[in-house]
Amino acid sequence: MIKEIKQNQWKNQPVKISVEQAEKIALAKVNGNIIKLDEDDHHSVYEVEVRSAKGQEVDLEISSTTGAVLDVDWDD
Repeated sequence: MIKEIKQNQWKNQPVKISVEQAEKIALAKVNGNIIKLDEDDHHSVYEVEVRSAKGQEVDLEISSTTGAVLDVDWDD
C-alpha cells in the first residue's frame, strides 16, 4: 500500500525538466553517448541509457520535476 501511494505521488507532479536537460544531466554524471531515453510509466522520471567512454552501459533515472539523479546502475 505504501509503495502504491509513493508511486501515485509522482504521477501528478508537473514535468519541469526537458528531455534535452535530462540528457545533459546524464552526460554530466557519466561521460559518454546517449543510447536511449525513455519516460517511466510509473514515475515522473526519465530513464537514460548511456554508453561510457570505456564502452560500459550505464542506466540512470533522472527526476523530471527536479533534475535529481535518482539512480545510477553500471552494467557489468
